[in-house]
Amino acid sequence: MDTPHPVEGSAHWDEVYRTRPADQVSWHQPSATTSLRLLAPVLGPGAATRSVVDVGAGASVLVDGLLDAGCRDVTLVDG
Repeated sequence: MDTPHPVEGSAHWDEVYRTRPADQVSWHQPSATTSLRLLAPVLGPGAATRSVVDVGAGASVLVDGLLDAGCRDVTLVDG
């Protein structure tokens, strides 16, 4: 099996993101319930003072939940 060249791989994913709605990709989730549940003890009542970085954010809805939880310093990173 041939391994695709990195540029070919990125072209594939660029095409996926360009041509499909976010809810029609295999990794879509309508809410980030599990992630938010796991983060709740860390964020706590001081959520507004916490800095959060979502690495590999993509079309994630985690940011919506973080903002709803009171986070105001949220950074999304995606390649």
